Amino acid sequence: GDLQNSINYFEKATSIDRCAPFVWTSLGVSWQLLSDFDKSVSAFNTSIEMKPDNFDSRNSLGMTYKEMGELEKALASYEVAQRILCDEAYKLAKDQGMAGSSISPNGEKVYKLEADFMGFVENWLKRDARYSIVMNNIGGVYLELGDREQARDAFFESIDMTPKDTSYRPPYDGLEALGIKQ
Repeated sequence: GDLQNSINYFEKATSIDRCAPFVWTSLGVSWQLLSDFDKSVSAFNTSIEMKPDNFDSRNSLGMTYKEMGELEKALASYEVAQRILCDEAYKLAKDQGMAGSSISPNGEKVYKLEADFMGFVENWLKRDARYSIVMNNIGGVYLELGDREQARDAFFESIDMTPKDTSYRPPYDGLEALGIKQ
């Protein structure tokens, strides 16, 4: 029905403009919802080839791999998505003069971070739920891998990084699966 119509629309859009990563991401999500994971992975990878720092494609690719039972690939994809957000925060802090690097006289790279750098980064990451979501996803993979400590840490970080006016339940569910009541 509607999902197949969406796929037809996105496939037509990719035939018109093959270089539109957001369309490939949307196509990948549509295939994912139909549980056609091979087509989903292919669409996400096409999007990532065009825009390697595409958070949505990386996170959705991780979700697809998790559904396929390929947990190590899921974790790797989620970790790249997490780095994308951290890199965005670092670049913004750098643009605002809070962070930078230089080469020392002996040729080593030296990083400069202002005192309020970490608070800035944390606040930037909390501006929307993406960081919290990817940390919850990471926790879910660790839970399935049986690494309870890493799962717990990821779920707690997800909770800590949830935007203030957001009620995001999944990390609490993950902690309950570990037997931790919140």
